[in-house]
Order: sequence, then structure tokens, then C-alpha cells
Amino acid sequence: MQEVEAAARALGKAIQADPRYQAYHAAKKANDADEALQQEIQEFNLKRMSYQRETERLAEQQNPERIQKLEQKIQELYLSISANANMAAFEAAKQAMDGMMQEVDMIL
Repeated sequence: MQEVEAAARALGKAIQADPRYQAYHAAKKANDADEALQQEIQEFNLKRMSYQRETERLAEQQNPERIQKLEQKIQELYLSISANANMAAFEAAKQAMDGMMQEVDMIL
């Protein structure tokens, strides 16, 4: 068991030393520090929850106009969030990191 733990720790250190991990970590940090982006993400999540609540109501209790406005706002926020440079860098770094972790999983 000690050999497995030692190997896992060595793997963890190797992952942390990899440029893909370092790019991911830096992008996540920049993403988290972007207050305007975080506010948009929070607003997006709130609108999505409102939309879900509205669409889960019985058909006769739903407000189609409200649903349409929520859909429009959610789409606007999604496009704005996606266009944010920090979010774009984070998504690219995350994809690279996910690829690396898939490679590790295949080896294991």
C-alpha cells in the first residue's frame, strides 16, 4: 500500500509540474479574480434557476412572456460570459487539463 501511495504522490507532483496544470491553475485564478465575470456567472445561474422554476409550473400557471424574457437574458449572459477573455483562457486550459487527465486515466 505504501508503494501505491508513494507512486500516487509522485504522479500528483508530476501533474502539478506539467505546463498544462500550471496554465489551468493560472487561468482559474484569473477567472476567479474577475469580479465582473463572477457577477455575470452568478446572474446567469440565478436566471437559469428562475427559468427552471417557471417551466416546472403547471402549463396554466406558466407565464410565457416571462419564460421568453428569461430565455433571452440567459442567452445574452451566456454569450457575454463566453466572450470574456478570462473565461476563454480558462476553458482552453481546462480542456488541455481534461485531456491530460484522460491520458492518465487510460494508463491507470
